[in-house]
Amino acid sequence: MITDLVLFCGGDPIYAGNKPKPLALMPNSLSVLENYLRQKPLQQVPKITILAEADFLSDFERVAQGSHTQLKNINLLSVPNKSSTLDKLKKVCSSDCFYGSSLLFTYPDIFYFGSWEKLFSSEATSSKMRISCVYLQSRFSEISYNPYTRKALSLSLKPSRIPANKSIIYAGHLFAKTADLLNALDLFERNNGKIPKPTLEGDFF
Repeated sequence: MITDLVLFCGGDPIYAGNKPKPLALMPNSLSVLENYLRQKPLQQVPKITILAEADFLSDFERVAQGSHTQLKNINLLSVPNKSSTLDKLKKVCSSDCFYGSSLLFTYPDIFYFGSWEKLFSSEATSSKMRISCVYLQSRFSEISYNPYTRKALSLSLKPSRIPANKSIIYAGHLFAKTADLLNALDLFERNNGKIPKPTLEGDFF
């Protein structure tokens, strides 16, 4: 059973108002993160943690306390500015408040509004570690919206004239128990100590 949903909320502040992508506004005047948190399946999760970089902690706190999400189980965990997703993962695993947890990590700046049944299934949560992956075909994917509600429906997989780096994958979700993650991180660091700046997606996965 999933006890904690952990959201990677980083990225360079290159969007309107000098905000990272999770805080960028969508056509309904709500941020990407607010739209993500409005999904009904999230009400089943006992605890949701937003990994917020220090410079934007107050912005994410306003989202967590806002009336748009209608969730009461949101916590914030401050991480260093410009920290990598791997560093963020280590921060969670080393925090006492996640001891013994069954964690589901995801990226709220990717528009996933599909079925959560497979993520909550007994098959998924009985695994030591499970990763869902989508190979990137473009860094400029076209977003499909509902023409009436302006809700994001999907990202187009149509190849772009400006292709993405084929060696990099986007991992949609990572499920694991804290103890298993700590063991995997320890094994990774012992075998990959010479990598100058290891990444979660390109090296650890």
